[in-house]
Amino acid sequence: MKGRFFSYGVGAAVAAAALWLTPTPGVAQNQGSGAKADKNVATPMTPDGHPDLTGYWGNPYAHFFLAIQGNRSLAGLGTQPPTAPKAFVVDPNDPDRNKTRAHAFVDGDLRREDAIAKDPNVMPPYKPELLDKVKDLDFNSNHMDPAFFCHPDGVPRLGPPRQIVQSKGLVVFLYQHEGFNDVRVIPTDGRAHRPDADASYNGDSVGRWEGNTLVVDVTNFTDDSWLSTSGWFHSEKMHVIERLSRDGNTLRYQATVEDPEVFTRPWVENPRTIELYTNPTNAIITEEPPCVETDEAHIVNHEHL
Repeated sequence: MKGRFFSYGVGAAVAAAALWLTPTPGVAQNQGSGAKADKNVATPMTPDGHPDLTGYWGNPYAHFFLAIQGNRSLAGLGTQPPTAPKAFVVDPNDPDRNKTRAHAFVDGDLRREDAIAKDPNVMPPYKPELLDKVKDLDFNSNHMDPAFFCHPDGVPRLGPPRQIVQSKGLVVFLYQHEGFNDVRVIPTDGRAHRPDADASYNGDSVGRWEGNTLVVDVTNFTDDSWLSTSGWFHSEKMHVIERLSRDGNTLRYQATVEDPEVFTRPWVENPRTIELYTNPTNAIITEEPPCVETDEAHIVNHEHL
């Protein structure tokens, strides 16, 4: 599958780790040319009194590694590669493995040590009668995950936007990741959800300001998307609240997911923090080539990230 390397398995994991630790155009190589965000600057404000979220945010590989790290904070990823992710540590005795989804060799085959994370801040609170379904989807993710077959990731799996364009009464979220370019146009002028909105991967979004936090309310979802590669499915009744707040040149993103059909209570994702990318040469979205799935027939195990 062209461009969706996070679903490949072991080989992709090694390759992705190498990419993360190797200087890449527009990331590590530009640290000395204005790419590093100044964390001590004041938060810019728009004429109508709201924080200005406009900018190019984060790291090109943040989307992939957020999934690996269980949605942990990515402060600093906008400017330099961090240390290797714990997901690549082969230690079945690690007491924190449920959070990091650590891997272990079993009979010579690299497999997930835990099919379901037990940390309540990582694993969505599925109804007990649905846990077997989650386990089955997780085990067969390489043949069941819609994103692996070039379906859109959808909200909230998309995570924080790569670039934001903000104007009075309107915010535009732009996403760029391997094989996809996504756009969300979000009104912030007080209008309600569209009564005739069709179900979609990104849903119907309306925004509002709560103090200095942009709150995006999203409804009208198709159920043809997952929340992660781990078989975390949802129903069409899913309701997502995204919160974005800017502090200087950092952006904090957090999503709360409600789904009375499958969850026992709302699920609050761990917050993600990314930095403003300030190099003017590379701080712009470019078109990605289309995703083309070609690998499913060649996958011989159940390993996935």
